[in-house]
Amino acid sequence: MRKKHFSDNGLFLIDMHRVLVLVLSLTLQGMCSSLAAAPADSISAVDPVGDDPQTSDYTISPYSRNKRYIEDQRRRGSLPEHRLNCMEGDLCFKRGRYFDALKFYKRAMYDKNVHDSTTFIKRMEYRKILCYEKIGNISRLAYLVDQLYQSAVATDDAEFLAVGKFYKGIIDYYKGRKNEGYQQMSEAIGLMKKFDGYIKGDHLFLFYLSLLKLQQDDMKSEAALKTLLSVDSLLKDGKLGASFPFFSEDVRMREYYAYYTVTLHRLGREDEAREYYNKYLSMGGVFSIDYCCIEPYLVERGLYNDIIRFGEIRLSQMHANKDTVNFNAVALYRLLVKAYAKKGDAERVVSAFDKLEETQDRLKTAVELSAMDELSLNYENYEEKLSSQQKKHADRIRYILVLAIVVALSIAVFVYQAVRYNRVITRKNLSLVKTIDELLEAKNRQYEKAYQETHEPEPAPEPAEPLDPAEVRAQSNERIERNWFERMSHDIVEQKLYLDPNLSRVFLLAKYKIPKNSFSQLFQKYAGTSYSKYINDLRLEYAAKMLKEHPNHTIESVAVDCGISSVGTLYRLFSLKYGMTPTEYRFFVSVPKEENPSADDDAKE
Repeated sequence: MRKKHFSDNGLFLIDMHRVLVLVLSLTLQGMCSSLAAAPADSISAVDPVGDDPQTSDYTISPYSRNKRYIEDQRRRGSLPEHRLNCMEGDLCFKRGRYFDALKFYKRAMYDKNVHDSTTFIKRMEYRKILCYEKIGNISRLAYLVDQLYQSAVATDDAEFLAVGKFYKGIIDYYKGRKNEGYQQMSEAIGLMKKFDGYIKGDHLFLFYLSLLKLQQDDMKSEAALKTLLSVDSLLKDGKLGASFPFFSEDVRMREYYAYYTVTLHRLGREDEAREYYNKYLSMGGVFSIDYCCIEPYLVERGLYNDIIRFGEIRLSQMHANKDTVNFNAVALYRLLVKAYAKKGDAERVVSAFDKLEETQDRLKTAVELSAMDELSLNYENYEEKLSSQQKKHADRIRYILVLAIVVALSIAVFVYQAVRYNRVITRKNLSLVKTIDELLEAKNRQYEKAYQETHEPEPAPEPAEPLDPAEVRAQSNERIERNWFERMSHDIVEQKLYLDPNLSRVFLLAKYKIPKNSFSQLFQKYAGTSYSKYINDLRLEYAAKMLKEHPNHTIESVAVDCGISSVGTLYRLFSLKYGMTPTEYRFFVSVPKEENPSADDDAKE
């Protein structure tokens, strides 16, 4: 684009009308060429939902052309609806139609195809935050920022933790807590520098521009210059993408040059300020956007001719695109009223003021219509959510009923099995108790018989044939061994030596003068078991008798009384011998006969 030269007071060197026509022509040519060679739509870089088609850079070309493009894509169905709504929201945002932008961002968020895409929803929330910041609705801005920040904390999202913290700082600033606000913003920039995402540079650039505007409003020129040096480093890194379509590369550079111009001017470095002002003017499409960033320089330098010229060109473009009802137009008319007044052009002051009031009224009406549309959209979304919740509630009730039936059936089966198992175990245990009692009675009869045999007089020996001496010795040894065992077993049973927990082989060997090498053989030969098992069987029989006859004695006292060292040993030995624990035996031996199912079965048989 050909560079235009201005005098220090901003007057054209040629006729105003011809310059206006020339600039409009060049601007339209530049925008058409940028549309033809436009990069891919940056939403595709951040939107994980659906396809990822290539789209035009709709934020640079004229508004009407972009509207036609979006409607054409909507008719064809070549792009998802949520992407088209996002594109239209970006288009409205770029032209200062922030309420319309909010409407489209909300539609994009409410789309059923993105309900599970937290990243896309967060990015729409971010765009809504930018809208409310531009509108100046601090209460709504604070609410959205708090929601975004809490969501980022809950999901440990480093990117939006930094974003939320930065805008918390902006809210503090607008609420009069400027120092706290600057501190929050500084911390947020530090957090974003640690973030390793591919749009880190885009976030930082946006943070720096927002910070520069506040520093410029507070006349903090030294601080603004430091911020600009950080922007320089960011630009040199070359890591800026196009994650925010309404902040395309040319828009960024114009704002960058504008902030440098104002900052250097306020620091008294006029030559450098003028150099950056010329860079600002040399950018393509300079008259196609709001020029609030350069406004302080124009006003402080008294370049009212430039203000008027820029404003009239911008208004011509707005009228040509039928896009005059927006916040940018209101700001433009206010600036023109000031410029006309400084130039002493009363007629134009009145005309611009009338246009300002008319635009404000139309904007107010548009805002009300937008609010009604938003309420309708919210109601539709509420109905959809309510219907979805009712369906989920009905599904949940059905699921609970099915689950309750399954649980009830499972419990019934479990109870039936438990009762059946308990009955089987009861039968088994009662049968075991009966068997144990029978064994104990048989043992008692055996002991009584053995006692009677030992006390009956031996019959007179009948005359026999003479025996071989070896056989005589063998019979003699047999009688001796039997005599040893009978004496020893009689004393063990009758005197209840087995109840002594300290009863040992050594004691028995010494008492009955039994050879050591014959002791174990005696028990194996005449009792059919080992000494230890013989003694333990006697103790267990005594324990069973105690459990039956003394139901109030504890298991511990029974163990001590029968000569077993511990309750654990009693449980182990009792279970091995009788197939049930002492506690179970005591319970089932006390069951009355009328409650004994095995007894009933026996009676039936």
